[in-house]
Order: sequence, then C-alpha cells, then structure tokens
Amino acid sequence: MSETLLQKIADGIEAQQTKFTALESKYDGLVSNEIKGIEAKLNPLVDAQVKADAELLALKEHNKTLETNLLKIANSGSTNTQEKNLEYKNAFKSYLRKREVISDSMSDTYIKSILEEVYKGSNSKDLELHVKTLRSDIGPDGGYFIVPQRGEIIKGRYFETTPMRMLADVREITSNQIDFPLDDQEAGAPTWGSEVTPTPSANTPQIGLINILAHQQACYVDATQTMLDDMPDIDTWLISKLDDKFRRDENTKYVSGDGADKPKGFLSYTAWTTPSTISGTTGVYQRNAVEQIASGTAGQLSGDGVRTMQSALKEEYQENAVFVMKRMTWNSVTLLKDGIGRWLIDPNLLKTSTNLELLGRPVVFGNDMQDVASNSLSIAYGDFKRGYQIVDRLGMRVLRNPYIAHPIVRFQAFRRTGGQVKNFEAIKLLKCAA
Repeated sequence: MSETLLQKIADGIEAQQTKFTALESKYDGLVSNEIKGIEAKLNPLVDAQVKADAELLALKEHNKTLETNLLKIANSGSTNTQEKNLEYKNAFKSYLRKREVISDSMSDTYIKSILEEVYKGSNSKDLELHVKTLRSDIGPDGGYFIVPQRGEIIKGRYFETTPMRMLADVREITSNQIDFPLDDQEAGAPTWGSEVTPTPSANTPQIGLINILAHQQACYVDATQTMLDDMPDIDTWLISKLDDKFRRDENTKYVSGDGADKPKGFLSYTAWTTPSTISGTTGVYQRNAVEQIASGTAGQLSGDGVRTMQSALKEEYQENAVFVMKRMTWNSVTLLKDGIGRWLIDPNLLKTSTNLELLGRPVVFGNDMQDVASNSLSIAYGDFKRGYQIVDRLGMRVLRNPYIAHPIVRFQAFRRTGGQVKNFEAIKLLKCAA
C-alpha cells in the first residue's frame, strides 16, 4: 500500500475523531444544563420542606405551652370556676389534638377570656384568629372543615300494624288465583217412620266455591346516582323501607280492604241477619257474611257483649282462638265489668301476668282494627288460621332502573298477594251499638 493512501486513511480517522470529540462536548453541555435546571426547580421545594418542618416543630412547642397555661387556669378560682375552667381546658385540649368541636353551649365571651390567659404574650390578631378557629357554627370561620361523626341509624319511630301473617293461613300459589271448594251446607233432615213408611226425599247440599285472587301492589322511589355512589348500602335501606311499607299496607287490607283490586278484609263482610245476642239468642249461619254481636251499650264496649262474642264461637274453634283489638281498646277492656259488677279481667293478673289474656284466651294488638265508637267493629275473636286465607303469588320484586329519568335511579317495587275469609263461622266481631 502506498504512503499516500495510508496518509489519506490517517487523515480521515483524525477528522472523524475531531467530529466525535465535538459531539461529546456538546452532549456533556446539554446534560449539564438539564441537571442545573432540575436543581433550580428542586431547591425551592427542599427549602419549603425544611421550613414546614421547622413550623411544625414550633407549633408542637406552642401547644405544649398552651396546655401548661391551661393546667394553671384549671386549678385557680372557686370550685365552680375550677369545674368550668376544667371543662374548657378539656374541650380546648381535645380541639388542639383532634380538632373536635367545642360545645356550642360555651359562650364566645368565656372562650375569649380563657384564651386571653392561654395566649399571654400573643398579639390581638393572633387571639382573634384562634377564637374564630374555634367556631363550628360559622362556615368561613372554620365550620366548613368540621366533618361530624355519624353513628348508627336511630329508629326514631315504630309503625304499628296487625300481624295477620302470624294469625291467618298463608299459602304460596303458582297462578294468579286459587279456588277453594266450600262445604258448608248439610243434607236434608230424615223422616222417622215404620218399616212400611215410604222413604221421603231430602235436600241435596250444595258445594260453594271461594276464589282468591293475587292482586298487585306497586310503587317506586327515586335516588340520584351520586347518592348511591357516596352512601354505602343506601339501596338496601330503601328496599327495606319499601318492604316494611308494603307489609303494613297488606295487613290493613287483610283487615278492612273492600276486595276491589285488593284483598277483602274480615271487617268488610256483611253481618248475619240473625246474630247471637246477650239475652241468649243463637246466631244463624250465612255464607259470605261474618257474625256481628252487639255490645249492648251505645258507642261503648260492655263486659256482657265481650262474653257473648266469645260464647258465640263454636267449641271446635275455641282452642286456637284469639282476641284482636287496638292497644287503646285493650285499655277500655281492662275497665269492663259484667252485669253483676264482676271485673272482666282480674286486676291482680294485670299486675303479675306477662302475657295479655282476656277470658282465658290470648290478646293480639291489631292497629288496623276500628276505634271504639258508635257502630264500630272494635274487637274480633276467632280461629284466624281456619277463618282467613292469605295467598302470595311472588315475594316483593324490585327493579332498579337507571335509564328512565337519568341521572335519577328509580327503584320500582312490585308484589302480588290476596286474602279473604274462607270459613264464615270461625271469626266473630263485636259491634258497638249506635
């Protein structure tokens, strides 16, 4: 290889080396400038952190001084003053440590007098700032920062009902209705005669049919999507409230419903044409009617009327029979006497017994029964398992619909149930005279 060619190669390598050195120097400069820029941004943050740490340390020392002054205040003055000071001291310490709210009953004037002792050596502006910080009733003065602690739900009201599902016969059905054949008629009476007397004809008993429909009840409630997101289990609470309302409304209809697209209550049936009476008349059975016994006293209950109502119920139903009435009706019953002045309920039993009983049978409170008044049906007595039928097609269903009124979420609830009397001699009613 010639010397000229080698020289050209050497010159080329030297030129490339020069370019690489120039590029390396430029890169080092760029990296150095970038690092300097980052440091320029980081240094103020580091300084701010150091300052914050110093302020926090100073605040802790300041709080120690305040607590020391508070201890001195709590031990000064009369006994009443010491107790009041101690109350404020504890409240203020709680505020300093946990930011709990100072009681609204503590007046601003007294707070300021305490703080003047605590903040000795502080300027008036500092004192004013701390007085405002302690105000929970004014948003701009610190109230916005106070988040109340929330306890468990308080059951603030109980709604009375009639426990018809406990008293009556309840059956699930697989269709929209159920039919019960009713055997409540007897055959014609036989005729007595000799062996050659012609056999007479007798009336053939007829079978009745009780048809019970499952009627629909429905309603809806709305909630915003934000509330459902932010309030845990709010949908469960809504559904439980709907279920409670549905059941109470059902119970009302089982007692007094008119049967039009709803259950027919046992108070809604017509009365037997010939009922039992206090004087000893026995009632005459009627299909699709319920016997009503007159109390014998205008607009009031009577002991003789209650006894007659119980006696009107046949022995076959007595074993499982119960009295149903309102709570305040029970109060009236406890004051009743019979026609010769004997208490209907032994006053000694009211003192010692834990179970409510009337004439040896249990008493159940039913808020859907009528109040004592003229022509009211205030007390029912009978075997409700054999006397009243409740049918359920399906349990309560809840449809959650987020589309119908967005951003509102609609909870649509449905339930199908029915009920009516199935044995017309198993339930008796006491009617107050007009």
